[in-house]
Amino acid sequence: MIFKYEKQFQMEFKKWLAKNPPETTEVHELKLVKTGNFPIHQWITKNPHQARGLMGSKKNGCYHKLSDMSRGLKPFDSFFIKGAKAYLVVYFNKQEQFVFIDIDVAISLTKTHKTISFEALEKIGKTYSL
Repeated sequence: MIFKYEKQFQMEFKKWLAKNPPETTEVHELKLVKTGNFPIHQWITKNPHQARGLMGSKKNGCYHKLSDMSRGLKPFDSFFIKGAKAYLVVYFNKQEQFVFIDIDVAISLTKTHKTISFEALEKIGKTYSL
């Protein structure tokens, strides 16, 4: 599948996850690469809160309150996650595949790479198709 918007990948990822549920708690930050390489250094520079949330969920804990303004029924008001597996999940349109990268690995990559290719990520992460 080729996606124009990240939200399209998010909807398909939700369906994929329903068919392939994790054995334990996982948290994900989804990214879409339309063409070329993933700008991993730009991701962490522009969105450090995402890396912090993933790290918190894996290590010390992360609290989140669900918005009262959300449409539909909320399953609960808030949650606290600690000890979860935490992944940066990057979908590459060209390969029509996505790669799960552990957040610790993703953060270390931001120190040595400005961008990173699908081929490099598939060697260090887990690769899947929708």
